[in-house]
Amino acid sequence: MLKINNRFFGFALAMGISLLTYGLLWVLNDIILFNIYKKYIIELQFIMILSLAANFFPLKYYSDRLAQKTAQGMMFFVLIGAGYIIFRFFWDEVKF
Repeated sequence: MLKINNRFFGFALAMGISLLTYGLLWVLNDIILFNIYKKYIIELQFIMILSLAANFFPLKYYSDRLAQKTAQGMMFFVLIGAGYIIFRFFWDEVKF
């Protein structure tokens, strides 16, 4: 892995991993599974959650290597992404 230790690199790395995972899952769902089953198998919010969860292993790697600033940047992106998913898909279901 790269030995850069700053928050911007962590944010960009997490964004890149999430976008790559989102793209692969979207292609799998939209092109491959839709042509086989004639319906969408994986919902959009589940694809987004999986794309954020893909950051777990690089985040664990950088936090174990004491690259705390990179890990903080990655966690910041995951926090923003999780907030977006909650407000976009689940906010109407939350009742106080």
